[in-house]
Amino acid sequence: MILQGSLGNSAFERSIKELVTTDSKTEVVFNLRNITFIEPYGLIGLITAARYCNSQLGIRPQIVPPPRKIATYMNRMNFFNTFRNYGDFHKGLLLSLPSRRDSPLLEVSKLEFVSNWAVVDIAGSLMNRMVMILSRETSLKRALIHKIGINIVEICENVYHSKDMGYVAVQRYEYPQPMVKVGIMDLGIGIAASLEKRYKTLRPSWSDLDAIKLSIEPDVTSREGGGGLGLTQLSKFIRDEAHGLLSIRSGTGKLVISNAGTNREYSDLTYFPGTQIDMTIPIG
Repeated sequence: MILQGSLGNSAFERSIKELVTTDSKTEVVFNLRNITFIEPYGLIGLITAARYCNSQLGIRPQIVPPPRKIATYMNRMNFFNTFRNYGDFHKGLLLSLPSRRDSPLLEVSKLEFVSNWAVVDIAGSLMNRMVMILSRETSLKRALIHKIGINIVEICENVYHSKDMGYVAVQRYEYPQPMVKVGIMDLGIGIAASLEKRYKTLRPSWSDLDAIKLSIEPDVTSREGGGGLGLTQLSKFIRDEAHGLLSIRSGTGKLVISNAGTNREYSDLTYFPGTQIDMTIPIG
């Protein structure tokens, strides 16, 4: 599988379309030699694709490392150490790379909640890191920093209810404008399965896209007694306050929300388990 250019949302769609048609007798190689840029969503997408190969195909994929500059960044983001859990390096070769962390980011981090206390511990750690990342932007008010952090932590906590583990990565950029990009993915039950017990019989139609659209409506929850997906709060924050971009993908559906006033809807994508969230939050 030859990957080129920028690895983000579009590249993930192309990759899984090819991946899901692969059988267990086929070697899977992610060739990164020609990539020029990789976003947090792309990093988490590669790891999630490798996890899919393990769980669905019973194979360990291989990676052909990218150009050294990109590889150095990926190493700094803890990508290679994480990928080793699910795949191998092509021909077993990876050059020694510096590991300094010289830019504000949250490296690839595992979200595995074995108990409610684990949720609290991981959420607290994530919040502290998010405040550290965003406090470098002196024009941001403390209340806004807290709100951005809370929204990201809330979505990370959703992995606890997905009946799976997941991964998150965050990067702050200065060009073309100050912004934070976030990628979060799991291979769990997905949004439709999470909501169908409470809402499927009440809806005229039920698809992955229907479930995603329902999940951003007020007072919708996957749990008895309130609390839930947190997507209502996040979508409102991204659209109305941050004026950013939010992509929610689950199963065969995807909803892209922005401050442009018109959501983009996709209902017939290649099926992929779990939930994948891609966020862009301007901070300038």
